[in-house]
Amino acid sequence: ERINPSAAVFDENKLYWINGKYIAKLDSVSVWQKVSDWLRAKGVKLDPSETDQFKLLIDLQQSRSKSMLELKESLMFYFYHPEDYEEKGVNKYFKKEGAGSTLKQLVHQLELNNQALFSNIDALEKFIRTFAEEISVSAAKVIHPLRLALTGNTISPGIFELMFILGHEKTIERLHNAIKFIELKYNDQ
Repeated sequence: ERINPSAAVFDENKLYWINGKYIAKLDSVSVWQKVSDWLRAKGVKLDPSETDQFKLLIDLQQSRSKSMLELKESLMFYFYHPEDYEEKGVNKYFKKEGAGSTLKQLVHQLELNNQALFSNIDALEKFIRTFAEEISVSAAKVIHPLRLALTGNTISPGIFELMFILGHEKTIERLHNAIKFIELKYNDQ
């Protein structure tokens, strides 16, 4: 008598929302174990010296992920330089006149600084914001193309945390790759 004869409604969005809440509450040790196992199965090797930075990336992505697969896949950019850049981001940030020039100036300034800059998130933030002021643009005009250059996407964890996690060498390599992409596609010197 209190049973509804119609079929139950399955709400996939609600399922992902609940799953995301569950993942966000998982302890870091069990998440690290699941990610490590998955990376091993994929044949991806993490340099032991990079473990702390990679664990920070896991922590940042854990709260953003709605499934374990989404979490694991969101970490792969750490290991591979972007081969493609999100079209929406390219149109919005790389196509603009001067984008290549801004990234060239930024990479030059980063190359002048030693790796010590990358040992502190606050120092990276101050550096990027000061750089933007020095070239008379808003910080957003540096941060958004930088995010796209480093990840290939317009969405990522905070850019300063991201630079800290990737480190000096990977950040500079990815910036050089993005500059080449912009120059080839848009002849932006």
